Amino acid sequence: QVVGHTVAAAPWIAAIPALLLVVLLIAGHLGVLAAAQNYIQQRKEVAVGVAASTAQHVALQLETIVAPNVAIATAVKALPHVPSLAQVFPSLAADVLTKLDPVQSVTRIQIIPWGIISGVYPYTPQANLDTLNYRFFYDPQRLAVTQAFVAQGPDALDIIGPITLIDKAVGFVSRMALFMPHVPDNETWGMERPFAVPYAPGLVLGNATRAELGPCGEPCGVQVINGTRWRFWGLLNTVVRAAPLMRPLEALHTQPVAYKYVLFRVLDAALNEGVTRKQAEYYKMSSDTVVFASDPEVFGPVVSSDDGAQCSDVLVGTAINLKWAVCIAPIDGWQPEWLVAMQVMISVVSVILAGLVFAMLVSQQQHSMLLELMLPKSVIRKLRTRRMYAEPFNQVTILFSDIVSYTNMSSSMKPDEIVSLLNAMYCHFDDLADKHGLFKVETIGDAFMCVGGAPERCPPHLAAQRVALMALDMVEFARSYVHTDGRTVEIRV
Repeated sequence: QVVGHTVAAAPWIAAIPALLLVVLLIAGHLGVLAAAQNYIQQRKEVAVGVAASTAQHVALQLETIVAPNVAIATAVKALPHVPSLAQVFPSLAADVLTKLDPVQSVTRIQIIPWGIISGVYPYTPQANLDTLNYRFFYDPQRLAVTQAFVAQGPDALDIIGPITLIDKAVGFVSRMALFMPHVPDNETWGMERPFAVPYAPGLVLGNATRAELGPCGEPCGVQVINGTRWRFWGLLNTVVRAAPLMRPLEALHTQPVAYKYVLFRVLDAALNEGVTRKQAEYYKMSSDTVVFASDPEVFGPVVSSDDGAQCSDVLVGTAINLKWAVCIAPIDGWQPEWLVAMQVMISVVSVILAGLVFAMLVSQQQHSMLLELMLPKSVIRKLRTRRMYAEPFNQVTILFSDIVSYTNMSSSMKPDEIVSLLNAMYCHFDDLADKHGLFKVETIGDAFMCVGGAPERCPPHLAAQRVALMALDMVEFARSYVHTDGRTVEIRV
């Protein structure tokens, strides 16, 4: 109640702390948000480098995946005659893998002249041998895909997958389309004759006609490029485990800032040619374009460019027909972990400071109000400047008042009743003093004293007139006053 009365008397006491609170909250939160944005920007700059480095390592792994095909292709071009090639193929493939696959991620290499698997290495397990004589162009599920790949022309390279391997591991297939230049139309590379290989006794290979290429159609015929006639020889397939490709991605989980990731095929690689392409458009993905992604049950929802992920192209050689990209985002999000705590702290500190200022202003105002009850404002102003106050007043009129028979009356009353009686009377007398422009000097017990003509000076007759009117009003009030217990009082003035 006291604080409410103080604020009601001086509303600015509440206005100043309220304004201070608003300023502190706005300034504090803007500062925290600015720091958070700077923190996020720094994290994204670091993430750009991490994404680029990861994409580079993935690209190296992809080039490692296609390297055996490229090496085998060189040997095939030197020895395209299939029966002869099939005899040396195991030793050739073993030598290639020794040099190019030290981690033994390759599970199978196949030569596929005319779309017919005619050589495989290694030839164990049995499942590898069982692929011999498989005809790609007579498999409706693979015809269209293989046909489209062959149509890309000589030495086309790509990687398909991920797929589930025979041992249930995850892997990829590297494919290469081989064409031979300047060969006659009747060239068969020995495929029309039956032949066998030592590692598959009793199995007849070859013994095929060009009719085998019939389902493939035009892509498997002759392609003329820059005046050179290229005739389709066949395919090379290398099946590899995905583990080496996964290593640079899994390493993202152990970075100082742990990232979740997604490796995916870019939907429209042609967008990359646009000078003004937007990242969100270029790095758009769908569930069927994702190659690998962090486990959503462990690391949260799959990364996307919509949540601010930083992305980088997987830049492989132009001979490899693929466009992949890597996107990463911190597992704990871009926002700093201290943001909420700082916002709460700013709010609490702002409220505390505003509350302290409010308490100080209330205390000062109550002090001022108490002084104003005891001293004239002109005196208070001088005292606040640390100056002594002494001023003579030659002509004033002084009023004294007390209660008739106060001693006898107070002896028959309880203390709280006496306080109630005196408070009711002197509050009214204070109002009368303000009404007539007088200054109340003091009250002692039942005695009341006020003065006219000081400290605010006025003509002597006017001061006397004010005091006389005050006296008449006091007497009139006392005559009609009845206390709550029914007592009446008389006063002397």
